Amino acid sequence: MNITTNLEKLKKVISLAEKITGKNNDLPILSSLLLETEKGLLKISATNLELGIILKIGAKIEKNGKIAVPAKIINNFINNFNFINKIQLKSDEKFLNISSNNNKTKIKIISNDDFPIIPQTKKEFLFKIKADILREIINKLNISVSNQDTRLEFTGVNIIFKDNYLELASTDSFRLSKIIIDLNNKEKGSNYKEIIEKKETLIIPFNTLLEINRIIDNNCKEIEFITDQNQIFIKFDNDILLTSRLINGKYPDYSQIIPQKFNTKVNIDKNSLLQAIRLALVFNNKGELNLKIDNKKNQLIINSQEQEIGENKTILEADIQGDNQDIVFNSKYLLDGISVVDSDIVNLKIIDSDKPIIITESNNKKNNFEYILMPIKK
Repeated sequence: MNITTNLEKLKKVISLAEKITGKNNDLPILSSLLLETEKGLLKISATNLELGIILKIGAKIEKNGKIAVPAKIINNFINNFNFINKIQLKSDEKFLNISSNNNKTKIKIISNDDFPIIPQTKKEFLFKIKADILREIINKLNISVSNQDTRLEFTGVNIIFKDNYLELASTDSFRLSKIIIDLNNKEKGSNYKEIIEKKETLIIPFNTLLEINRIIDNNCKEIEFITDQNQIFIKFDNDILLTSRLINGKYPDYSQIIPQKFNTKVNIDKNSLLQAIRLALVFNNKGELNLKIDNKKNQLIINSQEQEIGENKTILEADIQGDNQDIVFNSKYLLDGISVVDSDIVNLKIIDSDKPIIITESNNKKNNFEYILMPIKK
């Protein structure tokens, strides 16, 4: 291999690829990057067997080649280069030789014979999502994903396919985040209809979505999703392909726990409510928070006290319709749900102190985002 390429672009792709590499004593090749030339491009691949990534950048190619190098070494080295535009990579039987204006370096190469094949597909895209919308979705679903692997499906995001939209949900069994994304015909591939007819669902590992969030940059406008057998392929519009295994399992039918009728509806300023909750937490070591809703006075009252510390009480003005309520919540879970609301006004929909509460945004269209939280029974 003998190529010359842009340093800043090389830094970016090497850094992205290095984070995908695995640490496996039985398969040390997983801690390396595969560098190869392909049709006037430098292709860089990495995998940890669960996730794989392929990135491509332009290069001036004097000689084609294919080598594997330690990911951490080349990433640390390349990212310490500055003040130059171009860098040369040239390999021989033992080393990758890196040359710039005033520096010559050798990195010992690794046999690439055992480098795993990263799955690819020729299928047409299943659906597309705009990058900025996807980033917002991932941030909202993040709060409800389980970090325990006792139920593997809870560590992922469930996708249900409908005729004109996708429904995404995450849960840790204590709370649920649900988002609906409208799709138009231009954003659906030919195999979309087949999946709807089969009533299929997908469970994507949340770690995969976090990688997507990390890869998205200002130049990325739209992301394509393709499924093939037990894999999902994510194509970015900047020559990046991310592959991931899907989670095998059956997601619970959460539709049965989502209330449809409510006895009380509250519209309240988001920032005022967040401040009140945070103030209350100073005087609460149990992680429980009491909310009282007074319909006659149009007030939401938050109380907290700790005998050895003191007590706190905040009275907030709110637009309240329906019955008075007195409910106890897990303070962290309540804070999480309100924090990801985008609008200035938060909507609370309540049945009673024993039933799930729904938190939504005031500018919610077609129930785009819902956060369902179980109260703590008194």
